[in-house]
Amino acid sequence: MIMQTQKLKNNLNKRINVIIFLFSILLLSLSGCNKKNTHINFEINNCEKDTTIKVKILRGNKISLKVNGIIDDSASIFIREDVSKPNGGIIIFPLTKGVINLKDSSDFYNENNEIIFLHNKARKGKLKVELRSYYPLDQH
Repeated sequence: MIMQTQKLKNNLNKRINVIIFLFSILLLSLSGCNKKNTHINFEINNCEKDTTIKVKILRGNKISLKVNGIIDDSASIFIREDVSKPNGGIIIFPLTKGVINLKDSSDFYNENNEIIFLHNKARKGKLKVELRSYYPLDQH
């Protein structure tokens, strides 16, 4: 009887240790995702004006950009990487006249950046922009 009780306690301790271990891994992975990913939403309501948004937290290996709305002529969204360096890269997302439903992604590695809306010929319209950075193995 004492042997069975001891075996049950040992089995219970092993299961508790496994549960604690798995829970710890889950917590670590969730906390790591929160630090890695950046999510920025903004609207462009005045399409006849160029707009620059400084982004200091954005980092990751990939970015995804979603733009929804409507504009009356062509425009562009640029992401200028590492504005502290004169040779920082530029990622260009052209926008065409009419209804915009853009989803695109690119590689991205810097922290000190700008998102730039250039109105080109656009004078009227409204755009919703969503930008996310993530590591390729993370869900986005």
